Amino acid sequence: TADEMPFSTPTVNGWTVVGVGGNQGLLFRNGSGGNVSNGLLTNVSEGIEIEDKETPEDAFDRFIAGDLTLSNIKVMGTDDALDYDGSEVADGDAQLDTYAAANGIVVDNSLSIDYTFGFDAAGQQANDKLYIEGGQGSGSDWTQGWSFVDERGLFAESFEDAAPVCDCPPLSSRPLVTISEAGEGTGTTTWTCDNTYILDGYVFVNSGQALTIEAGTVIKGAAGSGVDASALIVSKGGQIFAEGGADCPIIMTYEADPLDGSVAYDTRGQWGGLIVLGDASTNFGGPAQVEGIPADNDRAVYGGANDADNSGVLAYVSVRHGGTELGAANEINGITLGGVGSGTTIDHVEVISNLDDGIEFFGGTVSVTNAVVAFCGDDSFDWDQGYRGANNANWLVIQDQPGGVGDRGGELDGDDSDDGNVTADEMPFSTPTVNGWTV
Repeated sequence: TADEMPFSTPTVNGWTVVGVGGNQGLLFRNGSGGNVSNGLLTNVSEGIEIEDKETPEDAFDRFIAGDLTLSNIKVMGTDDALDYDGSEVADGDAQLDTYAAANGIVVDNSLSIDYTFGFDAAGQQANDKLYIEGGQGSGSDWTQGWSFVDERGLFAESFEDAAPVCDCPPLSSRPLVTISEAGEGTGTTTWTCDNTYILDGYVFVNSGQALTIEAGTVIKGAAGSGVDASALIVSKGGQIFAEGGADCPIIMTYEADPLDGSVAYDTRGQWGGLIVLGDASTNFGGPAQVEGIPADNDRAVYGGANDADNSGVLAYVSVRHGGTELGAANEINGITLGGVGSGTTIDHVEVISNLDDGIEFFGGTVSVTNAVVAFCGDDSFDWDQGYRGANNANWLVIQDQPGGVGDRGGELDGDDSDDGNVTADEMPFSTPTVNGWTV
C-alpha cells in the first residue's frame, strides 16, 4: 500500500534461537515493529539488530513510535545484545543500549544452557544434545512425543545429559587418515572418532570453510620442524567446531604418541600446535601475520574490525607435546589465538608440555574458561596486541617443578613488537578480565 500500512506488529512470548554462529538472532527490517518478550538467543553474531535505512518506515522508526517493544531477552555466544544498524540517528546505538539495560535485554553466558549439538556419523541421531530449559525462551518440553527433533533425540533432559555421548572405537582399531593440502584447505567437513587423523605439514581451514571434529577424535601431528612442521590452522574467516566432552575429549598430540600413558610428561616440541585466526581488532594497525608461520603464507593473517567474530567452538580439547621449532627462537604455541572474536566459545581446554607458550592471545576479544596449562617450556599464558577478553575464568598454571623448566605464569603485554607496526597511540590497550587464576 502507498503508506505501507499495516506494519508488521506481531506479539511473540517465548522465542528461542539456536544459531549457526554468523548471523543476528533477530533482524528487524523495513516496516516491522513487534512485541517480543522472554527470548533466548544463542550462538549468534548479535542478539538483535534494528535497521534504520529507509525513512520513515524502517524498524527503528517503529521503535521510536512505540510499535516495537522488547523485554526479558537473554543472549549467549556474543557480546552484543542489541544493535542499531543505520546512519539516520547519530545516537541510535546509545538509545538502544539504554533501552536494553532498562528492559532486561542482556548478554548472559552464565545460564545453564547447552546450545551446541551434533549428530552421529550417519546424521541420524543426536549424540551431542541441546539443553534449552530453565524458564528462558520457548523451552523444548512441548516438542516431546510428536516432533522430528524429539524423534532424533535432539534435546537432553538435563544440562548434564547434554554432553556428547562417547561411543568411539578403541584407538587400536581406528584407521590412520593422513591429512595434507596444498592451498585448498580441509573443506567444510567432519572428522570422526572412528579414525585417527595425521596432519602432514600445515593443514588450514580456509576462509569460508568449517571443520567439525567429533567428540573423542584423536588428531596427531607428523614429525618435522621448520618448513616441515605440522599444525592445524583455522584461517581468518574459517571456523572450527571441536566439541568433546568430559568423558570424550578431543586430543591433539604427536604422531608417535601411543596414548597409553608411556610418554614422559615433559616431552615437548614434537609437532606444531593449534592456531585460530579471526577478524577481531588488535592494536597492530591492520592485519598481521601470526607468529610461528612463515611470512610468505597468506592464509596466516589475522585481525580486523569485527570484535564479535565467531571462529567456532573448542570444548574439552587437549593439546599435547607441541611447539616444534621453525627456526632459532621461533616456535609454535600450544594454542594460538590471533584476533579471535567474542563470538567464539573456548571452554575446558588444556595445553600440556608445549615447548613455547601454552596459550597466547594476539589482540582480539575471545574469552577462555576452564583452562589448564601445564609443564610448558616458556610462558603459560601470554597476551599482547590489545587483548580484551571480558569473561575469562578458571585458569590453572602448573609449571615443571621436577625439571625446573618454564618461564612465567603469564607474560602480559599491550604491545610486544619492536617494529613500529602498532597504532600510533597503541590503542586498544590490553584490558582483559580473568576471574580465578592459579599459578
